Amino acid sequence: MPPALRHGVLLLVVLVLCGAARLSAGAPNIVLVIVDDLGWRDLGCQGSDYYETPNIDRLAASGMAFTQAYANAANCAPSRAALHSGQYPPRTGVYTVGSPDRGKTTERRLLTPRNETVLPADVVTIAERLRRAGYATGHFGKWHLGAGPTDGPLGQGFDVNVGGNAAGHPKSYRSPYGNADLPDGPDGEFLTTRLTDDAIRFMRERRAGPYFACMSYYAVHAPIQPEAERLAHFRAKTRGTMHTHPGYAAMIGTVDAAVGRLLDAIDASGRRDDTIVIFMSDHGGLGTVTTMDPLRGSKGMFYEGGLRIPLFVRWPGQVDAGSRCDDPVIGLDLYPTIAAMAGIVLPDDQPRDGIDLTPRLRKTGALPERSLCWHFPAYLEAPRAMGIGSWRTTPCGAIRRGDLKLIEFFEDGRRELYDLATDIGETTNLVSSRPDDAARLHAELVAWRRAIEAPVPTTPNPRFVAPVLAAATAATTTRPPNIVYILADDLGYGEVGCYGQTKIGTPNIDAIAAAGVRFTQHYAGNAVCAPSRCCLMTGLHPGHAHVRDNNGAPVVGQEPLPDAVVTVAERLKALGYTTGCMGKWGLGGPDTSGLPNLQGFDHWFGYLDQWNAHSHYPAYLWRNREKIMLDGNRDGARGQYSQDLITAEALDFIRERRDDEPFFLYVPYCIPHVSLHVPEDSLAEYKGRWEETPYPGAHYAGHETPRAAYAAMVSHMDRDIGRITALLAARGLDDDTIVIFTSDNGPTYAGGADSTFFESTAGLRGLKGSLFEGGIRVPFVAQWPGRIPPGTTSDHVSAFWDMTPTFVELAGGAAPTELDGISMLPALLGQDERQRRHGALYWELGRAQAVRAGPWKLVRQTNQAGDTTAMLFNLDDDRNEERNLADARPEILDLMLRLAREMRRPSDIFPSPYDDGR
Repeated sequence: MPPALRHGVLLLVVLVLCGAARLSAGAPNIVLVIVDDLGWRDLGCQGSDYYETPNIDRLAASGMAFTQAYANAANCAPSRAALHSGQYPPRTGVYTVGSPDRGKTTERRLLTPRNETVLPADVVTIAERLRRAGYATGHFGKWHLGAGPTDGPLGQGFDVNVGGNAAGHPKSYRSPYGNADLPDGPDGEFLTTRLTDDAIRFMRERRAGPYFACMSYYAVHAPIQPEAERLAHFRAKTRGTMHTHPGYAAMIGTVDAAVGRLLDAIDASGRRDDTIVIFMSDHGGLGTVTTMDPLRGSKGMFYEGGLRIPLFVRWPGQVDAGSRCDDPVIGLDLYPTIAAMAGIVLPDDQPRDGIDLTPRLRKTGALPERSLCWHFPAYLEAPRAMGIGSWRTTPCGAIRRGDLKLIEFFEDGRRELYDLATDIGETTNLVSSRPDDAARLHAELVAWRRAIEAPVPTTPNPRFVAPVLAAATAATTTRPPNIVYILADDLGYGEVGCYGQTKIGTPNIDAIAAAGVRFTQHYAGNAVCAPSRCCLMTGLHPGHAHVRDNNGAPVVGQEPLPDAVVTVAERLKALGYTTGCMGKWGLGGPDTSGLPNLQGFDHWFGYLDQWNAHSHYPAYLWRNREKIMLDGNRDGARGQYSQDLITAEALDFIRERRDDEPFFLYVPYCIPHVSLHVPEDSLAEYKGRWEETPYPGAHYAGHETPRAAYAAMVSHMDRDIGRITALLAARGLDDDTIVIFTSDNGPTYAGGADSTFFESTAGLRGLKGSLFEGGIRVPFVAQWPGRIPPGTTSDHVSAFWDMTPTFVELAGGAAPTELDGISMLPALLGQDERQRRHGALYWELGRAQAVRAGPWKLVRQTNQAGDTTAMLFNLDDDRNEERNLADARPEILDLMLRLAREMRRPSDIFPSPYDDGR
């Protein structure tokens, strides 16, 4: 090097060093404490009812607590890459942990982009910024972004590294550690304690200038290896209602003690007033050991439980003790914030995605309005213990602006919109009720992805196997299952044996429940026939469905389905299914767009007209487009029982199917809808059992023994259901067929039926036509040998509009996202933890509305005079809706009324008193 050039370089070095010294004069020490996998609720100050964290609690109380702080990502490596770089994951290419190909290739619908495992060489980390400004920098614990002199902490701005490399978790929390960057201590030494010792030593040795200590604990990441004494303490302690894991509690207790030692060491050094302490987690807690309740989700998910974190800042003399910030912030903000704390003016040499929080910390200014975004173009495996299937999450993105948060799933385009101000648990998807907000947020999210060149996976995976085949079918199955859906008409929740009925025999329905699953919270589409069936066929709830009542056309109940509607039968036909419907239709007459053959059914037999279905000995039925006269019923004779004809047609449909041809058979029986008609051989089983008051007949046919007739009708239907399941078994199709039985609404009050005598609702309030539970909660049982665990019960809340996405997924298709229903296949298969939940369910009928959200149920009714009564019930405590809590819980009532307004789309055919926005 020429002397002049050499002198110039030396002068430049001197100037830089002098500038660094100038920046460092009076600069504070900064201690950044990161706890791995610590959930938002895993601290005493965050509401844990079992874990003990007195030291972290006092740290939180001594500074500012951020109540809406977010991780940069929902899993370790990308969150840390963004923290150290100050850049969103798409800028660094670090999206997930390790290879994006981890997990079952055949269960990935999409091919995913490359994932980087180290920070790009041109990224300047916050540690590098601080070191250039004269800080001594030390890293203690988990790095997870590569190892060695280039990619490890020593190559990314740290003077000292203890234990940080590519590892995401320790081989052991006790020495020997098996960590190349951490010399072993005495046998049995605990890792959390050891890292704290080294960090304290580092801080004590830096007396002259400022230091930056990144205390990045491996804890409380798995493996769960607690200290024995702490474990014994928590085993002896009464479990909380929220947190219950003693080993995990002990791990947190060890971290808390370590944080206490750090704080004490800072105080003892005499530099407390010159030392900033920042405490945070890298993302949500692991769902197998803790819960973030009421937040939804956990580590690895873009729901709040996976992203929201505890964040506290203690800055003596600058931040008020006990202060709080309710503004949404993100880990990315710490890069510019720490720089500002150190007095560093950041150059424009690389992107910065966070904002400086010091004005908010010092109360000298407000934070600007902005959006927070997340991007995950990969798949993240789920631990087997979570019981949710293969993935914690699939490729997705999310955005939060104000109180609204939108999540988009790239596999199927599904979007979910939540108002976090009123729904922190993300239970109510508002995409359908607030489409403008959803579209606005989605457009902003797309624009953000384009601006930072975030890759969105779109290429189908050629090795993908449909979830039902991957998760549910055995090697012997080479095609999707047959689907047999049997629907009773006006059968109450308590009118079959497996739901507590003692007077009426239903052995075949009970056998389905015993061989499979019984649902305790399944809801019909509506409280009367036609609108309930419309929800079933279309996947839409009553606020969006076309048919919303048993009127609206010249023939009652015959408002036809329009051409534009896509039914579940049409969707299954497109997936290669042969489709058949035998029974009561009620969604369009012979010369309308609602004819079953025009709505996806290859073969149709039964009643089109609901009036005609009031007789079980009708003069005619329909086979496809042909009117079939029943000579045995001419002139009022009772020679041909329609239910027997329907069953015979269904059996023939099954017999005619090839073994390699999947089929969908929909059997909507008319039983036990009145009139009370039943063949004498079936009536004989019950005749004379009970005292009877003859029903003289009014609108429906009379009967001398109405109780016996009603019971006989139900048992007659049960017998025919047994014939269907027996034929499936005889043909060797039972293992390849899912059979479902349910009812279209609650039990009737008319035609001689005696719901009180039979305890038809099992105590639920209301009957057919009512939006109380008795009118809409229905029995639902399903069997699928070898796939559905036998003898199981599910309390998953589901409804008729879930059938379309469920059946499409069973058929190997992608569950449609434009509908109100969600696939309940995981719940059917006994995988409740994998099951997506409804935020809210909605019904309307005439002058009434109902909404269920979680345990809460709203029923409101408007009389002819226009007076409206709103009732609120907590179904967890009051299944029978006996205690109106509207006055006691006005805040819940307001939320439910808002949902009732938002979930209804006005209908010209079916006007509502609530169209005025009340």
